[in-house]
Amino acid sequence: MGNDLRETPVLSGMGPTLAVVARDNLRRPVVTLQPHDHQPPARAPFLATPEKNPRAIRAALLPEDAGNFDREYRAVMTEAMETLDLTPLVAFIERWWRVAWSSADPEGHRDMLDTAERLLRGEAVSTRPIWETLDQRGL
Repeated sequence: MGNDLRETPVLSGMGPTLAVVARDNLRRPVVTLQPHDHQPPARAPFLATPEKNPRAIRAALLPEDAGNFDREYRAVMTEAMETLDLTPLVAFIERWWRVAWSSADPEGHRDMLDTAERLLRGEAVSTRPIWETLDQRGL
């Protein structure tokens, strides 16, 4: 890929930023974040992005995740009512939004969960460097 340089607007904890991706002399990706006033696209190029509300998140989940979502949602809502603190609810929505986003690729999501379970059991799982994955995907 040579000395290619990619600039992608992203929304980070710092607000709108520009992610600049280049490659070092070993062809590994190097990412820097710079302040930027452009808003990122509403969707990732390869997965649909659900809205960040409980109804949309639940609708985007795979059937095997819906029960856990429902139980945790009831618990976090009860906690919010009792403590008058919405912080746990915000964290719950963010965490489950990521699960819902990943669920847009059901096979990939299930494979990721399987790999995570295998790693937690201490099994050897084949891996590859991130730059190989980025090259394969043309990123």
